[in-house]
Order: sequence, then structure tokens, then C-alpha cells
Amino acid sequence: MIRDTFLIAQRGLYETWHQKKVLLFLVAYPLIFMVIFGSSFGGESYSVNVDMAIVQPYEDITDPLVQEFIKQFENIDALNIEYVISSDIPPLDQAKELIENKGIMLVMFLPDHLMTDDGSTVEIPVFYDDRADLTVQSIALGITEGVIDGFSSVIFEQKMSNAKMMGFLSDEQVQFVRSAANPIFSDMEPVTSSDETILNYIDFLIPGLVAMSILWTATTGVASNIVEDRVKGIRKRILSTPASRGSILLGYMLSHLVTILFQVIILLLVATVMYNLNIVGSLWLMFLIIVVGTFSMISIGLVISTIAKTSDEASQLAMLVNFPMMFLSGIFFVIPEGFMSSISKIFPLTYVNDALRDVMVRGKGFSEVSVPLAISIAFTIFFFSIGIMLLNRGEES
Repeated sequence: MIRDTFLIAQRGLYETWHQKKVLLFLVAYPLIFMVIFGSSFGGESYSVNVDMAIVQPYEDITDPLVQEFIKQFENIDALNIEYVISSDIPPLDQAKELIENKGIMLVMFLPDHLMTDDGSTVEIPVFYDDRADLTVQSIALGITEGVIDGFSSVIFEQKMSNAKMMGFLSDEQVQFVRSAANPIFSDMEPVTSSDETILNYIDFLIPGLVAMSILWTATTGVASNIVEDRVKGIRKRILSTPASRGSILLGYMLSHLVTILFQVIILLLVATVMYNLNIVGSLWLMFLIIVVGTFSMISIGLVISTIAKTSDEASQLAMLVNFPMMFLSGIFFVIPEGFMSSISKIFPLTYVNDALRDVMVRGKGFSEVSVPLAISIAFTIFFFSIGIMLLNRGEES
């Protein structure tokens, strides 16, 4: 049986090798997806540039606090600052002119001083273009409010210290005013987890493309090959030999498994060179998932082959199955929780994709991916049982 299996597999590989265009397509199409999606969303940072006008009351500002306030904005790379001298027209009208005529997104009017002797509040008028991109608006306003709030806290602390030093307020009164001004505060500290990896889109994409290669090559390839052999009478001739049906089916599976492994290795090598791909988890576990996923997709192809009457019909039916599975299994984008997430769980590719991502990106071990692996095996047994039963019925009739 083993010898017969290898002979059938060898025949399938010879056919694939001699069809150079088909082989080129099998290797090229996941690479094309990788280049298109990887180059578009490959983890590069989103760059935002905000054109900002700082309107000064006069040309030379001598107040050191105002000078330091301006430096805070100058040190922010996202801001393209232009300095303007205040005109005689109202601030709103001058801001409109700058926004409409110079394409300025954010206009801030500086006061003469940031700390007054009489304790009154200092107002800093800020105007922005409400037609600008909402993301840019939120970033620009967030930066401005952050700098103003920071400086406001510094000036508040300075005033409290001055009041305490001059005897206007006692320690208890200063503490009360501080707690009244800031009744709630947050202490934010960055934490780097040793168990998690920062996930760029290209890291998310590559395991999905591996799963997609398994899907198309196994499902479409097996369905088309079995139907084509049946139509041409090749399968009947093979069945007339001493080879068992089990060895024939295993031969089909083995030839497609070798083709898929060839595809995957090429894909991973190119991804390593182009996008510096780093597989965090075990390579052996990754290839185990690929093998299980391949058998799962082959079982679906086997079922399709029992329904289709021609190889073209088999390809169309496989496409009808593959497209929903490809887009609803989380290959390209995360499926949000809800109705579509529930639908995605009926597809075996979802579990193959999740397991590959957990191993390749997050470095998880066998025990942590055992559930999706077990579900994939259950899918495989289920579809194989149906496929073999229908295949045997078709051949007997």
C-alpha cells in the first residue's frame, strides 16, 4: 500500500511539475497578496503633519514662561509651525484668513504673559479647521490641550508655592486647594510584557496567507484532479490495478501536501527577506498545523469532487466555497465580535488560521493550540467520511 501511495503521489507531482503555468500561479498568487497588502498596511507608522500658526502679540517675546511654552510645540515633530504677528482684526477673523488663505489647520493666539500678578485666568484662544480630517483634528487638538494642561499645572504649582512662601496660605490650605483643583489623578506607567509580541499587520497577514495557500491548493486542486481523472477514464484504469482505493486517495493527498509545503516555504522565505518575518514559535508545530489544515481542506475538495461532473465545474464549486471562507476566516482582517464572528466559526480555515497565528506570531505551544487543532481534525474526519461515502457510491453506480 505504501508503494502504491508513493506512485500515485509521484504521478500527481509530475503532472504539476510539467504544468509550468499552474506551478507559477500556485507560487505567485500568495506572494502577490503579500506584496499588495503588506506594502499597503505592513506595520508602517501612520504619519500626521499638522500646519499650525502661532500668533504672537508682538515680534520679540521676552516672557521666559511664554518662550518655554512655545518650545513645547516646536519639539513636536507632527507640527509644522508658522509664526504670525497679531493684526488689528479680531482673532476669529484673523484665524479664518489663515485657515482659508494659507491652508493652516490650527491657529493659536499667544498672550503677553502666562502668569498674572492678580491671580486672574489667562485665556489662550485656539481655532481649528473643522473641514480637516477627523483623525488629524483629534491629534492636533489633543497635542494642544496636552501642552496647555501641562503648563497650567506648572503655573498652578508655582502660584501655590508663592502663596505659601508669602504667608497667604498655610500648608493645610495649600493641600486643600491642590486636592480641590485635582480631585482625581492617574498614574500611568508603560509595561512591556514578556509574553506578548507587538503585532504589525504584516505579522498578522503572513499566517493568513499560509492558510490561504492551503485552502486554494488543497480544495481546488484535489476537486479538479479527481474529477478530471474520472472524466478522462484515468481513475477507472487506476482502480483496475492492484492499488487499493485508500492508497489512491492517500497518493492524491501526499502530492498536494508536498505542493503546499513548497508554496509555504517560498512564501516564508520571501516574507523573511522583504518584511523581516520572524517566526516566534516552533517550526515543527507550525508544519504540523499546516499538515492538519491541508488534510482538512483536501477533505472539502473530496466532497466537491463527488458533486461536480467536469473539472471546470469542480473549480467553480471550489471557488464558491473558498471565497466566503477566505474573507470570513480572518486571513486579511480581524473579524469583529458579533454575527460575522459566529459565522466564521463554521469554517475549518478559521481554526487553522488562528492556530498558525498563535504559533508563528505569539509563540504559543502545543497545549495552547490543541483546541483549534482538535476542531480541524474533527472537520477533516467529518468531510472525509462524507466524501469517501459519496465517492464510493458514485463509482459503484
